[in-house]
Amino acid sequence: MIDSGPGYFSLRDRDLRAEGLLVAEGRLLVERALVAKLDPLAVYASSEAYSDAERLVGGRVPVEVLDAAVLGARGLCLPSRAHRYIRPTVNFPS
Repeated sequence: MIDSGPGYFSLRDRDLRAEGLLVAEGRLLVERALVAKLDPLAVYASSEAYSDAERLVGGRVPVEVLDAAVLGARGLCLPSRAHRYIRPTVNFPS
């Protein structure tokens, strides 16, 4: 089982699916994942995106700062249990 943030980023989509996980990458997808009430395990943020991540999660899950070299341009990542995913019917602001 995966138990560290950086471990999520080295797996292919099929490997994540095999673990029952999905990863939302980027501020917009993390926000949508939280609105859709996915079952997040944590949120990983660059130091620049930390305050935005704290605001988005509102204390629901831990926010951990990772090196920008690990996150790349994503800024924010949210690993989640995939089995709880239900396609949202929410209209998202653009």
